[in-house]
Amino acid sequence: MAFQLLSLPKTHFVSPRIQVPETPGALESLSPYAPKIIECINNLVASFHFVGVVLQLAMNFQSQAYAGSYKSFAVLWTIAQLLTLVDASPRVLGRNTRVNGLYVNEVTSAVVAVADLVQAWMYRSVKVVEDDASHD
Repeated sequence: MAFQLLSLPKTHFVSPRIQVPETPGALESLSPYAPKIIECINNLVASFHFVGVVLQLAMNFQSQAYAGSYKSFAVLWTIAQLLTLVDASPRVLGRNTRVNGLYVNEVTSAVVAVADLVQAWMYRSVKVVEDDASHD
């Protein structure tokens, strides 16, 4: 987890086969710093989300109950993350169609998704109790 938080967003787990040149975006006409600012904000949000998911896994482990999302979401998220890894594996598909390699955050997200799926399968769901009392 610390490695993902400290790694740059373009840190590769599997190196790319070819380098694709970056094209300037429409935001660069507003300010030359706009793409970097947006990239920093996106990285910060992604890091906060990742830490939130890991902390939710720790809370689930402590309470021995699955909370924080639906169990069906855990299944779908794990499938999506594993397909991302399979897409970059030439041994599975026979050829590698991705030219940008495999990022560290994709691998760590897949590991966390599998841990989330294991918790969804092992732990009981939290029952939601609706409060009928009106709050003034």
